[in-house]
Amino acid sequence: MAVPLCCNSQHKPASSCESQIMPSLCCWSMPTHSSLQRDNKLSDTYILSCATCTARSLLDANATVKPAASPPPAAQPQQQAYNPGYAISRPSFVCFGDSITEFGYNGPSGWVSLLSQYYSRKADVINRGMAGWNTRWAKQVLQASLQQLMPQQPSNGSSSSSTNSSSSGSELWSPGVQLLTIWFGANDAVSPTGKDGYLSVPVDEYKSNLANMVSTARDAGVPNILLITPPPVNETAWAKVQGRNVSDRSTSQVRKYVAAAKALATELKLPVLDIFALVSALPAEERAAWSDDGLHPSASGQAMVFRALREALDNWNAFAGIRWVIHKSWSVTSDVKKA
Repeated sequence: MAVPLCCNSQHKPASSCESQIMPSLCCWSMPTHSSLQRDNKLSDTYILSCATCTARSLLDANATVKPAASPPPAAQPQQQAYNPGYAISRPSFVCFGDSITEFGYNGPSGWVSLLSQYYSRKADVINRGMAGWNTRWAKQVLQASLQQLMPQQPSNGSSSSSTNSSSSGSELWSPGVQLLTIWFGANDAVSPTGKDGYLSVPVDEYKSNLANMVSTARDAGVPNILLITPPPVNETAWAKVQGRNVSDRSTSQVRKYVAAAKALATELKLPVLDIFALVSALPAEERAAWSDDGLHPSASGQAMVFRALREALDNWNAFAGIRWVIHKSWSVTSDVKKA
């Protein structure tokens, strides 16, 4: 049986074609493809061609493809893509928080949904939001949650590791969680004397609980952690939605928890996304439209959170270019910062 040839001028076996996408497939980029198919010397040789090359040849009015002298070899099982890249190795981003995070999956316009779309095929975005939770309860479940998502051998803190495979010859992301966002405080800051007072957590304990979660994540091997501050409250809108005369949540109370979260971020050298400051800086009309119920982001608020987080990640060296640089051997380039 004749050996299939790849489309290069040296008539090399297909397995040696450096431009192949999959083993034993030829590449249209070689200039002599059409001439090979028209070459009388090769008329008795079966040439294995990819679908794209065959289609292009059929469109060539001058091409005359002679039938093979013998039937083609039996079909071989489909082989794995030569460069699987992010199909088998991509980072996970875990969004950990209360209802503001959970509701980030409410429809395609939620901030977590938008983040998933933004990193489609580049990172797996996982929502671990739990409505009605505070830091006191969250710190008790974080370790178990991460254990389900992390490999048995925790990452050493590096954002990437070199594969030991000659077939890829490039760097792939380490498996497991590479980013954890922690967004709590909206429930912790509830008035202890209000109807939902059981959710209240003193600000000092709130800060301690956040520190505990950061420590848990680092021990689990999560290399990148982002704290997010709770948003301000539209007290009038919240009281109306809850059917109460007075709101049990207030911006003045939330501000104390924002200060605690930012202070902790400074102490632990962590980045912080200050949603409280971003919303507070909006013009009055836009600030009112940021939330429909006075607490949870509306559609426009969800979009704002997504944009702020997207910008933070785009400017974070650990994730610079993740949406464009897929696999080194694919020669995909972009003008981005290097980690």
